[in-house]
Amino acid sequence: MTTTLGQFRKEPWITSVRVVSSANISGTYDNGDSNNGVGATITTAASTLTIDSVVMVNGNRALLIGQTSTFQNGIYIVSGVGTTVVLTRTFDFQTFDQ
Repeated sequence: MTTTLGQFRKEPWITSVRVVSSANISGTYDNGDSNNGVGATITTAASTLTIDSVVMVNGNRALLIGQTSTFQNGIYIVSGVGTTVVLTRTFDFQTFDQ
């Protein structure tokens, strides 16, 4: 039997996410008012969003790691479920260095 010990560092200012998507979430991307990723959104044409069999609800946080355009990867908050789903980049993951 082999035992492997792992170590991780959780930054105190980053909140956990509910799901991680390794697939591309298609939608209209807006890079934010300053065109630098702060306040970036992905707006989908659907009224629901399911990631890895998890039905997302408003306020859920999702980590996108499989976007076709890699600068769109990051942590997003889900809103607009029931109308048009909007993913908004979180305040703790809005710059290139984060």
